[in-house]
Amino acid sequence: MKPYIPITFTLLSLSPIFLPSSSQASPNHCHYTLGTASGGQSVKLDRCTIERQRDRRVNFTYMLGDESINAQANCRTNTWTTFPDRTTHSPQSRATSDLLKLVCSAPSSNPGTGIGIVFDPPSHIRKSPNGAIVCTIRELTAIELAGGVTNDGWVRTRACGGGVIHQSQIR
Repeated sequence: MKPYIPITFTLLSLSPIFLPSSSQASPNHCHYTLGTASGGQSVKLDRCTIERQRDRRVNFTYMLGDESINAQANCRTNTWTTFPDRTTHSPQSRATSDLLKLVCSAPSSNPGTGIGIVFDPPSHIRKSPNGAIVCTIRELTAIELAGGVTNDGWVRTRACGGGVIHQSQIR
């Protein structure tokens, strides 16, 4: 196995898939574009703001067009509430459905880790680079990235109990 290089600030300039915690990352590296809302606005998730409150409640920020919106997802009811107006929403487009899917599957953004999005499943989590398959991710999912990247493009993850995923499989 090749040695792992720790994730640092310089890694952001090498590969935009690494998303350190909000205290380290620039906003552009935190945003993931999901598509278009039913009203025609673009929908982007700020991955650096995801913060799990309870098992099924997650705080996050998203962009609807140019507007930044603070919200809390209720993953049990497949809805989210925006603040400060406290309006509850349910998905009306694929973009907002994917927004909830990612927020509800994501771990909290923590120092030293990032959140990667498995954007085109199925994708394999492997024990080591090109090694045995630990599990297969079969749907759009957010996973925690931690520990570094190998010289040949494999990223450590805690998904499926731990392993690596190739950087071509995540954004």
